[in-house]
Amino acid sequence: MEINELKNCKLIQSLISILHDYISRLQTRKTVSSTTPKEKYAYDILLSTTNIIDCLEQLHFTIEMLSGYRKRKNTKMNRHDYIVFMIENFYLRIVSIHDRTLRFTNLIFDIGLPERECRDATIIKNHKVRNTEIGIILKNLNKFISDYKETRNKIAHSEGFYDERLTPVQTYCFLIESDDLHLDKLKRYGHFYKAVTDRYIKEKQTKLKDIAVQMEEIIVELLDASIPIVEYNLSKLK
Repeated sequence: MEINELKNCKLIQSLISILHDYISRLQTRKTVSSTTPKEKYAYDILLSTTNIIDCLEQLHFTIEMLSGYRKRKNTKMNRHDYIVFMIENFYLRIVSIHDRTLRFTNLIFDIGLPERECRDATIIKNHKVRNTEIGIILKNLNKFISDYKETRNKIAHSEGFYDERLTPVQTYCFLIESDDLHLDKLKRYGHFYKAVTDRYIKEKQTKLKDIAVQMEEIIVELLDASIPIVEYNLSKLK
């Protein structure tokens, strides 16, 4: 499913229809008024849903931009730095999507936990969630994301992204910037290292896109499974 389709999914459309009434009321009264419990619930779920989708969209932006390096004046970021920055951004964001799904689940089931306490143990194992379709989907998501959590945690807490295949590129970029004595000679190798880097980026984009698509499929399942729960909760509110 394309991101634009996700932004127009059934869940979002059902929430928007409720919030239209709120917006119309504000226009009529010419003043900001408080939301009804039903409108507040719809707004919170809509915001949480779009937070997930926006982060998913940013994954695709990151993949596209991986090949978009341009040398700029007054910046020390070389091509190796740029590639690492984009790949790190991808892993940080894909784990962030997982975190956002936990907060989303906290809202739709009205568990009532503060955001900082929305973890696998407190959400997936919660008695309202664990035996539901959403509980199963979250377990599958947790299993899927576990392959990338270690990389994300290293990036966030201890060390940057490292790939041995980038070592020659990193070395060349360092020498180009530091070895003025042999600069002319080093520049002769520029086409070779550009080809090496282009090949790496193409392979990496394919791999990351596959990960993003798999994540997207899980998110579609989650949003679809949430519809009857959200609709039931809305039916009880005024």
